[in-house]
Parts: sequence; structure tokens; C-alpha cells
Amino acid sequence: MENKVKRLIGTRTSILLSSGIILGVVIFTCVVVMLREVPVIERSLLSSELYYELENAISNGPRADGERTGFANPDQKFFTDDPRFPEQISGIPGRYHGFESGYSEYEGTENSYYVYIIDKNDHRYVIQSDQTEFEEMEKAYGITVIGIAALMYVLSLSLIAWRVTAALRPARLAANAISRFIEKGGSGSLKVKVPDDEIGYLALTCDRACRHVFRLLEKERFFSSDLSHELRTRIAVISSGCELLKEGDLTLEQKNKLESIQTACERITSLVKVLLALARDGGRESADDEMVTLREVALRVIESEKAKAEARDLTLELKGEGKDEAYPFSLLFTVMDNLVSNALRYTEKGGVTIEISGRGFSVKDSGRGMSDEEQARVFEPFYRGKTSQGHGIGLSLVKRICDDRGWEISLESNSGKGSRFTVTLGKEL
Repeated sequence: MENKVKRLIGTRTSILLSSGIILGVVIFTCVVVMLREVPVIERSLLSSELYYELENAISNGPRADGERTGFANPDQKFFTDDPRFPEQISGIPGRYHGFESGYSEYEGTENSYYVYIIDKNDHRYVIQSDQTEFEEMEKAYGITVIGIAALMYVLSLSLIAWRVTAALRPARLAANAISRFIEKGGSGSLKVKVPDDEIGYLALTCDRACRHVFRLLEKERFFSSDLSHELRTRIAVISSGCELLKEGDLTLEQKNKLESIQTACERITSLVKVLLALARDGGRESADDEMVTLREVALRVIESEKAKAEARDLTLELKGEGKDEAYPFSLLFTVMDNLVSNALRYTEKGGVTIEISGRGFSVKDSGRGMSDEEQARVFEPFYRGKTSQGHGIGLSLVKRICDDRGWEISLESNSGKGSRFTVTLGKEL
């Protein structure tokens, strides 16, 4: 449940983060463009205004009443060297002598001005306008634009968060309903109200799929239980028959054959328990009705495989004692027996050693070893090496049992120098 909720929260955060970045980039770009356009627009408007003001002053000439030529805007001043305007002749500031005709800006230490200059008929006409008012307007405009942009960003992101939360809410409800459905063993239906959209359709599809899967699992559960019961019943009959036959007058060869049959029956019974336990979720302990130590399992494995080793003139020995702790017999026997059987199969001379140490054991052989490619795939189901003599099932079953029980299995092998499988059943104290 918690993992599902975390994933949904992560999806919401991811969407909001992506949306916030995209929205921020778009708004930031718009603000930058708008603020950069202000000086351009300002230049265009002021240039036109100052030009027409100056042309009007030049065309109208000096005032007839003898007053100084002026403008309606007190922040604007007129300067010229035209003798028609005697009151302005001495008033052209020296800072404008090097300016070219047209619009310009003057940045002084105390004041700054917008300036427009017209050179006509060998005379210079200058109009200047104080920048203070425009700068205040420009600053107010910039603050307004940034404030509106920030407000739009917050409002837009809040709207996105609201919509994302609303969109993911049905998914969270469906996930919770599926979890309850699984906890109840697949009975009933999801019983969750979902919208008539893609997420709602997904939830309903999950409902149908879950019920279908649980029906199949229920059938499989009954099948495996019935099959396990039938197999163990028949094996028990065979084993009992062997016990009765052993009481008769039999030759040594016949007794050995019966012993082999009984051993095979025990191994099949143990294997059935293991496979049934692996097939049942939460039924790990159901495979075993016996708890044994590592050494006891190793001795029974040696007893089971010694005939095979002797037939090929190979040694099979046990080293070490291990800790006096009990483990499930069927699972541990299946793991160790498969490793020993596999080692004997690929060993032509020398032998196989089971070494117990602490909470684990290793199976070492003096066989041909494995290549890097074989080591990488040795635990894959149905994988068979270049010289394989089996069906590719034993080692994959060993890996499944170890993964199911939380045991660790590792392999060390060198071509021509044998292999060592190490199984660790728990951490050392």
C-alpha cells in the first residue's frame, strides 16, 4: 500500500515539477521580452514626440511678444545657434556639440536627458527632455510586469496542482481497492467509483483482470494440492511395498534395488513438497515437517549420492561441522543434493567435497570448470552448457529456493580447475 501511494505522490511531484519548469521558462521569457521592448518603444515614441516638438518650434520661429521660445512641457528645453532666436544663442550646452543629428540620450552625473538634434541651414536646433518622469514610469512598469508574472505563475501552478491531484485521485482509489482485493484473496470486486475516462477504464480493466487471475490461481491451487496429495499417496504405497518386500528372502542385488527405489521415493516426496511450497505464496514452511542441521542434511546427501560416486570411482567427502542450528529439511536437502549431483555429473576424476562452515556450506568439485558465459547463465531455467548432460532444471530450482528463502548462492569456477558453489543461509553472529 505505502509503495503504491509513494509512486502516485512521485508522479504528482514529477508532473508539477515539469509543469513548473516549463511554465517558469515561458513566463520568464515573456517578462524578459516585455522589459527589453520597453526601451525600444520608449525610444520610438520619444523620438517622434521630440522631433515634432522641435520642428514645430523651428517652423513657428521666435515668439512675437519677445518671450523665450518654450514648450508646454516644463521638462523640455530648446537650444539653438540660429540668430532668429537671440535668447537661445548662448544657451546650447557644450555637451551636445559632438552629438549627431537625431535622437540621443545623455547620461550625466546628476541628471539624464533625452535629446533630439536637427541640423538645418547651417544651424543646430536642440531639444532636451528630463528623463526622471520616464524612468519612474519605466520602473513602475517593470515592477508591475514582474508582479503580474509572479502572480500568474503561482495561480497557474496552483491550478495545475489541483487538476493533477484530481486526475490522480481515481488512480489512488483504484490502487487502494486493488490492495484490499488482494488482501481478501480476490473475492468480490473493486467497488470503487471511477470517472468515465481513461483512468476509470483502467481501473475497471484491472478489476476484471484481477478477478480473472485469482480465479486461475484458485484453480491452480486446487490442482497443485490434489496433485501433491495423489503423488504422495502413490509414493507412500510404493515405499510401503518396498518395506514389505525387504522382509522376504531376497538376494543382495534385489535388496539394493529396493533400497534404491525407497531412496527415489523419499527424494520425489521431498521434491513434491518443495515445488508445492514454491508454488504457494506464503507457504514456505508448508514444505517441511522436519528441521535438521546442516551436517545431518549433508550426511543424508552423501548417503543418497555415494552409489553414484562409487560407480564412477569418485570420492565424496564431508568437511567441517557448522553451527548447531535447524533448517527445513526438504528445501535444504533439495539445494544441497542438486549441487552435489550436478558436481558428480561433470567430474571425471578426483571427487566432490561438501564443506560446512558457520551458517553455510560449499560444494567443490575437481571437474572441468565453466567458461565465463556458462557462469553468467548457469542459473537460467533450461540452460544447458556445451557439454551438458542434464535438462537445465536442477540449478535453476536451487536458485529459486535460495531466492525464496533469502539465502545467498555464489559460484567460483575456472576452466579446467573445477567449480565451487557456496550457499550462505544467514549472517554470522
